[in-house]
Amino acid sequence: PKFGFFGFGSYSATPNTSFISGKQTVAYASLYLPGFFRHHSINIKSGLERQESNLEDLIFGTAVSFSRGYGYIKFDERMKFSVDYSFPLFYPDFNIGPFAYFKRIRAGLYYDHTILDAFEDQYSGVYRTAGLELMIEAYFLRLGEPIEFGARISYLFDPLEGNDKIVPDFLVVGIPF
Repeated sequence: PKFGFFGFGSYSATPNTSFISGKQTVAYASLYLPGFFRHHSINIKSGLERQESNLEDLIFGTAVSFSRGYGYIKFDERMKFSVDYSFPLFYPDFNIGPFAYFKRIRAGLYYDHTILDAFEDQYSGVYRTAGLELMIEAYFLRLGEPIEFGARISYLFDPLEGNDKIVPDFLVVGIPF
């Protein structure tokens, strides 16, 4: 979209019992803006998630994503800010018979900044990444909806001990709408 805004909030809790109790609070917002050129876009996102539990293993599903390139870390509170800039590289308009049609190849630049109050104190801190995504939009077997897949390379400004600063990922995003 040219301009857009999305906001989300939720509160979840387990039923009150003396053995298991936990709750999760989430607030998330996303702002869509036009990019510097035609068909370019900027997406600014911010989110806050807080989880509380009396059990170490009780974990709610995560609503606010972590900085790209890192694995999951159990947390009590997470704040995230990110900026994505997306743009088409080219439109190959190429098919392989009835098996595949490649419509668009796009790229994206991003920066993620997450502040984490982790369940285990040694993981509390700031996690920053920047990177590049390259995505292909294709139709397979003449199905009506495209599938997006591609690759991401992330640079971790604050790698965990024993992790690399550069992390490659293969992505299968799914069906865009």
